[in-house]
Amino acid sequence: MNKMRLLQEHNRTFINWFRQTIFADDNASMTLKLLVVGPNLNVPTWKGYDINHCSFYRKSQDEKSSVHNSGVSVDEHSDHFCSASDNNMIQASMPYYGVNEDIWELDYGEFIVPLFKCQWVNGNIKVRQDKIGFTLVDLQKVGYNDNLFIMVVQARQVFYV
Repeated sequence: MNKMRLLQEHNRTFINWFRQTIFADDNASMTLKLLVVGPNLNVPTWKGYDINHCSFYRKSQDEKSSVHNSGVSVDEHSDHFCSASDNNMIQASMPYYGVNEDIWELDYGEFIVPLFKCQWVNGNIKVRQDKIGFTLVDLQKVGYNDNLFIMVVQARQVFYV
């Protein structure tokens, strides 16, 4: 099996392996056990969220205001292959830009994980730099619908007009 297929198989089977491993390990931490069990199914949502001296709002809240605080950006790091037969994996970092659609708090009993549900811009065609270095993003051209959530601590605030 080449490295690309191995990575795909790892991604496909990780959740089941993780559950089985944690349930079988009497010495697993309480945090890992709570993650395996999953969060409370009653998920509170918020109109805004303050973190790291920044206030983030949902897009629907921004539409009522002249100040827009729903823009988010996150840098994602991942492994890539040029083709299915390529065995030379490279690590890449790519910025993603989008709008915060909703704010959730997952409650695991002993800790809470706040998440942003984002609508992401298709970065391959609608993100560019202007002459003085500002990043220009077309918020009408969405993409990446299979990965909507980021942890609030990952988000960088982006302002838009």
